[in-house]
Amino acid sequence: MSVHCNEQATSLFTGLLPPLLGLGFLNAILFTSYNATAQSIQQVIHRYPLTTAWSAGAVAGLACWIVSAPTELYSSSCWHRF
Repeated sequence: MSVHCNEQATSLFTGLLPPLLGLGFLNAILFTSYNATAQSIQQVIHRYPLTTAWSAGAVAGLACWIVSAPTELYSSSCWHRF
């Protein structure tokens, strides 16, 4: 009850912006790379089979992994310092 009396309603949202921006950035990379890869493969194959979806998903996952792996490594190393 003392936290409720001492803090404002905005303190519930403190620290929420950086994770939301990071997830938004990763989702933008994911969807953009998936759509670009799927369209490129579809232009060559001229249809949209399951292998096209799988290949586009793999490329999109790789693109997200390249961006998120270093940031997650840094984040986890910061947690281990405390």
